[in-house]
Amino acid sequence: IAILLQAKLPFVLDTSLLHVAVVVYLAAIALDEIDFRGLLGRIAENRFQRIAMSLGDGLVCFDQNHLITVWNPGAAAIFGYDPAEMIGKPFELLRAGNGDGGARPLSIRDAVHPASLLPGASVMEFDGRRKNGEVFPIEACFSGWQGTDGFQHGAILRDISVRKREAERVRYLAEYDSLTGLANRNTLHARLAEMILVGESQASEVAL
Repeated sequence: IAILLQAKLPFVLDTSLLHVAVVVYLAAIALDEIDFRGLLGRIAENRFQRIAMSLGDGLVCFDQNHLITVWNPGAAAIFGYDPAEMIGKPFELLRAGNGDGGARPLSIRDAVHPASLLPGASVMEFDGRRKNGEVFPIEACFSGWQGTDGFQHGAILRDISVRKREAERVRYLAEYDSLTGLANRNTLHARLAEMILVGESQASEVAL
């Protein structure tokens, strides 16, 4: 149209806006072919993987069927299992006593509830079992989020064996004599007070 007008009439038609519109239209078509959501998802996943692999604590993620999807080096150091041995396995296998008639299986549904959508909202302790069979106490902090592949769960796992041993040692030193190993005066008073309280509530007597 611009060429015909310039050939017939003595003026030039400004077609810059038309050029801009064509460029914008072609750019929109090109951008529509790019899966931006998938691209952003992959970027976020790569960033998550870098953070997960650098954590000192164990990080275990599992899907809505409670099958493990992420097993970081911290978890491998705690339990002794390589990622290839645990990816796709049920999270409940981390609990000591499963399948041997001992403690009841760890109830993930009890630990991961709607409130756990907030990070750190669900914290619990349970006994875990290492690859070599050693049983040890674990502190687990559960959270959940809606992922691209459905609802996902995550657990930060920490070996609290040292903490438990130190707490037990402090309790022992507070209640027993370090030289003789006998209960000290504070323990005697506490136990007597408890016995007297039980005796009074049951209308019975206490003899020392």
